[in-house]
Amino acid sequence: MRLNGEEILDLSRTVEKNSNIEVLTYSEKLGWETFQHSAAHLLGMAVQNLYKNANLTVGPVIDNGPGFFYYDIDFQGAIVTPEDFPKIEAEMEKIVKADHPVWRKVVY
Repeated sequence: MRLNGEEILDLSRTVEKNSNIEVLTYSEKLGWETFQHSAAHLLGMAVQNLYKNANLTVGPVIDNGPGFFYYDIDFQGAIVTPEDFPKIEAEMEKIVKADHPVWRKVVY
């Protein structure tokens, strides 16, 4: 959400004073990038569930058009081919259906 036209906050944050709140949507760049960023984390979680030794590295949103993000993953010798993608996608759907809470965690 955008607070008072400026500050961007996740939806779990408490707004402690009277404020103007806008919900970010897919129709604006920041809303779409936020969705893609979350989808990248979902992909990472699915990969780690299926490939226990996989090490995730970088997973940014890129400006190659709508819907582009990637994750650099060291699969520690496991061979992953396009035929494995449906299994990864199914794991992503399973995670979404589990309706886990999503929260922001700042790591220093």
